[in-house]
Amino acid sequence: MIFATCISPCIFYSGLLFDHQVHSSNSNFGSAVFEPYKDSKVELLGPKLLFIALNLGGLALGVWKLNTLGLLPTHASDWVSSLPPAQEVEYSGGGIPLR
Repeated sequence: MIFATCISPCIFYSGLLFDHQVHSSNSNFGSAVFEPYKDSKVELLGPKLLFIALNLGGLALGVWKLNTLGLLPTHASDWVSSLPPAQEVEYSGGGIPLR
């Protein structure tokens, strides 16, 4: 779980990098990424749409991973301290009792 918690920010960093690449200083969409391949004979709409879909899929994977780790506030008690906490789904046990 520690490794997954440390890797999760990398997923969102790639999403932020994607946002920076798409919204570059040029007015053309995705020009920072696809500028080397710009040619009047080549249609880049398909690769651009695939680029967007894969990066959005990566961001969705990151949100899903944070949700499975329990790091997203998805219950009402995460926002309001007067509510009781959510019921635990998993329990761990084993080892030697300390009583």
